[in-house]
Amino acid sequence: QVTDTEETEVELGWLITDHVKVSVAGERIKELNRQKIMSDANLAGLRLDYIHNSANNFYIKGQKTVDSSDNYRDNDSVTVGLQTRLLRNLSLAGDYTSGDRGETTQMTLGYDRTNTHNTYVTWLTNDYEDKNNLVFGQKGNLTDNLSAFQENQFVAENNGKGRIDSFGFNYKINDVLQSGVSFQQGKIDNSALDETVKRTAGSMYWVFDNDRVFVTNKFEVRYDRGKEDTEQYVTINRYMQQLTLAHTLYGKFNYTITNNKATDKTIQRFIEGTAGIAYRPVYHDRLNLLGRYTYLVDFDRRLGVDPADRSNEKAHIFETESIYDLNQYVDIGAKAAWKKTDETFVRADNSRLPLENDIYLLALSSSYHLMNSWDVMGEYHWKADRNSDDVLQGALVSVNKLIGKNLKLGIGYNFSDFTDDLVHKDNYEAHGFFINMLGTF
Repeated sequence: QVTDTEETEVELGWLITDHVKVSVAGERIKELNRQKIMSDANLAGLRLDYIHNSANNFYIKGQKTVDSSDNYRDNDSVTVGLQTRLLRNLSLAGDYTSGDRGETTQMTLGYDRTNTHNTYVTWLTNDYEDKNNLVFGQKGNLTDNLSAFQENQFVAENNGKGRIDSFGFNYKINDVLQSGVSFQQGKIDNSALDETVKRTAGSMYWVFDNDRVFVTNKFEVRYDRGKEDTEQYVTINRYMQQLTLAHTLYGKFNYTITNNKATDKTIQRFIEGTAGIAYRPVYHDRLNLLGRYTYLVDFDRRLGVDPADRSNEKAHIFETESIYDLNQYVDIGAKAAWKKTDETFVRADNSRLPLENDIYLLALSSSYHLMNSWDVMGEYHWKADRNSDDVLQGALVSVNKLIGKNLKLGIGYNFSDFTDDLVHKDNYEAHGFFINMLGTF
């Protein structure tokens, strides 16, 4: 059963005729299962829509797990769905899914009270997560710049049964700045663990976006009261700025800290801070250079987490990458990265073993550009681990599609057992198909 997920998805669609649309999608997902073990996977999807008119749509889609970690349960599935307008102000949307994780049904009945005020009821069942949830909600515009939403969720799932209420506001301050706040309160009774958890949470965000600068910030506070009373603070930040026509500066900072209120001790801390610069000369735009530094802290001592899976890691990651266009069809690239880690392992007798390590990566690649923003890419890479004194090597290939100006989506095959990602831990099970999502500047 799943208790927490983080998903990143990109979808690309083509309108084949006035009534038929075909879409492909790639999704990167991380899950924390009931044993509190993190797993991850790449999923690929294909969807076919029949659009009868603007109010009625039928679709079928398939999903395939192309690669995953050991703890991830495959999620291949087929879904059929319908969106229709029953009356002028009454709409119905629903879908049914069957696959590796059992069956899922979701139905939403929506009623437009006005052009700017919508109310809805959603019913959701899910075999894998043992869900049987009912949601009542509404959303609408209070003014031209201010909107609000409100939901009451009656939940019954693997975490227990209970009710969660939430509401919030979004405000467009001007053409480049908007902000919002939300609040949540709920109680979940978990009979399996003989525990009742009460949660109170609040969050606020703001986004600034003009032609040259993009900045976003979100801050959230959560208070959970149960067998372990905790308080958690989370902030998510993104920044990008075009310094000149040739230079782009970017960064992110994610921070989470969880404290046990009874013992006044920190039981979880996560920091991921990244700063980088991209360089593309105006008068010699065949060349692209990228440099990036990441600081990572991952500390977890929560109750219910197996001591073997508890983490205590600090790391510094340095990366540089270059791409050079030989001509309009062919480019060559190189990437080098170094990760310096300081990790503490807990033995069975609860004694601690500190361990320092250095991991090095080198990759050489080449791409051939096809028509309509498509390209094929081949890469050969090496990965060296100082502690194990191992040098791994292998190749990968992929087919990619440029979407807009700043994103490439593709699918590929990795002939080696490792990835080019030094920021996150590598389980050395990367052999096989993968989804490729690349940001460009």
